[in-house]
Amino acid sequence: TFYMVDWLPTFLQGLLYYNPLTHPYEMIREGFFGPGVNAIYHPEVTFLYGLLYLAVGLYAIDGVKDHLHEH
Repeated sequence: TFYMVDWLPTFLQGLLYYNPLTHPYEMIREGFFGPGVNAIYHPEVTFLYGLLYLAVGLYAIDGVKDHLHEH
């Protein structure tokens, strides 16, 4: 939130590509400040991380559903 990817050295930009929160923050920043900032993001990465987390969550729920009961 407190840094722009564009401000960082190139090797750190490559590492931040794998951080799932970097892309939405950059998208919000560009939406707020407009073309005056050089926001670096890839929406497809955010989408793919969302799908991954959804799949893991559904798998986890499926694993514990037999241990849940209604009150």
